[in-house]
Amino acid sequence: MQRTKARQATRDRQRGRQSTLAVLFLLMFGGGPALAETQAGLAYMQRGAYFRAFMEFEDPAKAGDAVAQANLGAIYFYGLGLPADFTQSAYWYHAAALQGNIEAQLGLAILYTMGKGVPPSFPIAHMWLAVAENAMPPSPDRARVVEDMKALASKMSPGEIAESKNLLDAWYSRHTAP
Repeated sequence: MQRTKARQATRDRQRGRQSTLAVLFLLMFGGGPALAETQAGLAYMQRGAYFRAFMEFEDPAKAGDAVAQANLGAIYFYGLGLPADFTQSAYWYHAAALQGNIEAQLGLAILYTMGKGVPPSFPIAHMWLAVAENAMPPSPDRARVVEDMKALASKMSPGEIAESKNLLDAWYSRHTAP
């Protein structure tokens, strides 16, 4: 009986240490405050308080939060609460797109199609549309992306289509396919 109580006390202490370590890990690496700032930024976006959302997204975006980065890309793209800046939009969309953020991948495709903030490139735009489309579940949004890809491909030369395929192959050689 005494041994059982001692074992139980040891297990309880170990669980307590594990819980403490888990909380410390989340605070150090989980971006607790950054996640809170991103959530606050999303709430401000929904209310139309775009400059306040910008301020909330800035630190988490710099820390690598893909949602915050994609939202900064959108704020700069649409000029929400501050003047539009396509170069900054491309910077933040690119950072989030590399992490698999679909909205950022679609935003980059638009920028490359228009040549805003980046040099115009149909092959790169088509590649980003394909990456986003491959990650999307079947839905009307995915169907629209497929239609956009077809429309863009109709404006591309065979060489550009081949370049887009090579870019897509290169992407998937470094990233996991959905």
